[in-house]
Amino acid sequence: MEKDEVYVPKTRSDLGLPREGDPRLDYDEVFGDTPIYTLFMLVRQQLLAYPAYLRKSFSIPSVSELTLWD
Repeated sequence: MEKDEVYVPKTRSDLGLPREGDPRLDYDEVFGDTPIYTLFMLVRQQLLAYPAYLRKSFSIPSVSELTLWD
């Protein structure tokens, strides 16, 4: 028991993280480099953001925006 080592995890203040429940908590800064968060952001972009971009960018203009003669 004399050479026993005990693991003591670092606290939030040791890691430079704000207190739990703090509204300023930025998950992108905390989890931004983790593979699962990166995968989640990629899937979110491909399933939600890209179709929304296409819908907005390539929509048919309304009749008031059409000009037949310049």
